[in-house]
Amino acid sequence: EINYDFRAWHEWTHYILRAPFTLEGELAVAHRQCEDLARIYGHSPHVARWQQLIMAEVYGQALYYKQWGDFPSDQIAFDLDYLAATAKNYR
Repeated sequence: EINYDFRAWHEWTHYILRAPFTLEGELAVAHRQCEDLARIYGHSPHVARWQQLIMAEVYGQALYYKQWGDFPSDQIAFDLDYLAATAKNYR
């Protein structure tokens, strides 16, 4: 159910922004969803972690799709790998 809720929020954000289903559109939607979280829940390490997950789920998977022509078969494993790789870049 949480995945369905997230997808509905994601599609609604596309609609509100009139964002296309391109890398640029997905990035705009991901940023807006991250802003929505901060606006509602404030800024905290917990919110920042959810924002990172949104970037993995939305933009990271869009990048994957562009490269491979399909979405990851295991979204959880993909997101964990994406988050780990992103964290390495910030060390």
